[in-house]
Amino acid sequence: MLRSACSLLRGVVLRAQLNEEKVGWGWAVGGNCGDLTEFGRELDQPAIGKRAESRHLHGVAWVSGSMGAGARGVDRRRNFGSSTEAGGDADGVKEGGSTTLKNVGFIGLGNMGARMASNLLSAGFRLVVHDRNVAAVDEMKAKGALEGRDPEEVASQSDVVITMLPSSPNVEDVYLGPSGILRSTHGYSNVRPVLLIDASTIDPMTTKKVAAAVQRSKLADESKYLDSRWHHPLLLDTPVSGGIVGAEKATLTFMVGGETVALDAARPFLSAMGKSIVHCGSTGSGQVAKLCNNLALAIEMAAVAEALALGQKLGVDLRVLSGIFNTSSARCWSSDTYNPVPGVLENIPASRGYGGGFATRLMVKDISLALAAGKEAGAVIPLGAKVLELYTRMIDGGASSKDFSAIYEHIYGGAGVSPAPKTSPDSSQAGHPAPIASDR
Repeated sequence: MLRSACSLLRGVVLRAQLNEEKVGWGWAVGGNCGDLTEFGRELDQPAIGKRAESRHLHGVAWVSGSMGAGARGVDRRRNFGSSTEAGGDADGVKEGGSTTLKNVGFIGLGNMGARMASNLLSAGFRLVVHDRNVAAVDEMKAKGALEGRDPEEVASQSDVVITMLPSSPNVEDVYLGPSGILRSTHGYSNVRPVLLIDASTIDPMTTKKVAAAVQRSKLADESKYLDSRWHHPLLLDTPVSGGIVGAEKATLTFMVGGETVALDAARPFLSAMGKSIVHCGSTGSGQVAKLCNNLALAIEMAAVAEALALGQKLGVDLRVLSGIFNTSSARCWSSDTYNPVPGVLENIPASRGYGGGFATRLMVKDISLALAAGKEAGAVIPLGAKVLELYTRMIDGGASSKDFSAIYEHIYGGAGVSPAPKTSPDSSQAGHPAPIASDR
């Protein structure tokens, strides 16, 4: 009887139908319900608009529909699972579950965060932002965002809050501080956002500390999205890879730690800012993956810079040598996408005096976090320790704010090359390496 009831539920809850208005993202009920527990879990999912297009993923239906007035008209629909049609209408969702998670708070408008927030605006989300840098906030306001005076005010106006902050103490303060996201006149008992997404790169222990506080919190009684499962907000750690280019082009990779249900809810927002979403495991595992990634990146960049500087000293054209790297066994992101030699690639920090990229001080922070985690786990990291010395020397030499690829110049004494001459479309490239792409 239960299975029949579940089948009937799937048949009547959703009717896949898309109206002619702007398209956004949301949730609807649906999917498999093999037992009473799953049956209960599938009720009262937030849904979007009055009409919807369903796409099922792991027993949950993604829906796209009207974002209402002010939507930017960007169709962000992506098929994350096999398409399933069902009868019924999205309006059949229980009262209190018929509004999309469309009010987004964004805290941290640095080189990465500002670009990520802009992509959320372009995707049609209503955005409330906060940063200590007034100019960064003003720039986002000019694009249509609203301003929150502090993290608490941002949270009070948001269904979802995304943070992109430089360090563990910053994250702890923004979430747990006197004017933090989880604070209110009622302490931790009246939190509006149902979903919290921290894209910062920090130590896993801080992530777990914040996660524990989130689990002790309770959603505001008036929350439209409260259901039998979500008595507290859901937190994900989602550090990113892809750099400024990825943030600009919305091609970031998100390394996600946390519950699957939270990741499912977060996909519309992550998809507006990136193209690859990888679930690494439980809370904190996203941070572990990111620290391992950046440790490898730091070593990789130093190796590429060292080899290119050697090639220059020995008289090889670095455009030619970079082209060889990019079609041979030395190929890597630090060569074909983020080459440290000024003049080899356009529109990257090396071609802008090493400005506007991933600051060396932040790379030192990430390597230090990786080494600390490794020490706690009993791991041996000799290359990490050595490369930390090199980047620390850069800071001591005044390059703290320069992109970490400046190791080529500051440690190895490398020089730039003249920009490659412009060629006509039919010019022969014989005997020369293929043009180096500016992004993968």
